[in-house]
Amino acid sequence: MTHSELDKYRVGVPIAICGVCVLPWFLIGSNSVEHSKTAYELVAPAIGALMAFLYLGCDVRDFIWGGEVRNYVGKQIEDALLGLIPADLALSKGERDKLKVEVFKKLTGVFWEAVDSDEMLRAQKEHFYSNGLFYTSSIDVFFICTFAGLLYVVATLLTSNSAYLLPAVVLVLIGLFSNFFVKPVFRHKHLALSNEQLELLNRRQGNFVTQRFREIIEDWRTQA
Repeated sequence: MTHSELDKYRVGVPIAICGVCVLPWFLIGSNSVEHSKTAYELVAPAIGALMAFLYLGCDVRDFIWGGEVRNYVGKQIEDALLGLIPADLALSKGERDKLKVEVFKKLTGVFWEAVDSDEMLRAQKEHFYSNGLFYTSSIDVFFICTFAGLLYVVATLLTSNSAYLLPAVVLVLIGLFSNFFVKPVFRHKHLALSNEQLELLNRRQGNFVTQRFREIIEDWRTQA
């Protein structure tokens, strides 16, 4: 799967989820088959698209995903990259802490440069990104479905129409299931794929990475 395809899916998934979440509202209020058909063919997808773009535009997914990266995959990659620094440079703990802030982006750049220059590593990266799509989609399902379910609870209270209670319960349960069962599965696979890529990188491009890290750190020390 190419990057452009992944980007399309990352936008398309929230639109689809929002459309499904909106649909019960119109179906419950429909008084004819024709009205229902208009609801699920035109109105629900249009409102779903608007909701999805608000969700993405407000960076809700990126905020939650950022926490996932910091706590799991990002930390694993950070530790692995610091482990590739030549031992003879004898970095102190203080220097390692500064590296994370000042030049870690350069080290990460070397990592992706090495990955992109090797066919096997590029193939592994595609698996990593594809799994990341499902990983982020589980976040979309959790947030959008849970939020929509709570809105249906509010609708039940405001309209005294118990018909809204069923989609409320279903959507909240789907959201919670995604968060507590689906997301951990893809997180575990993401960590495993990341670890495989790091091990493959060390075997196939270890010398290149080590030499580039040495140059970057020696230059950093000179300028410090």
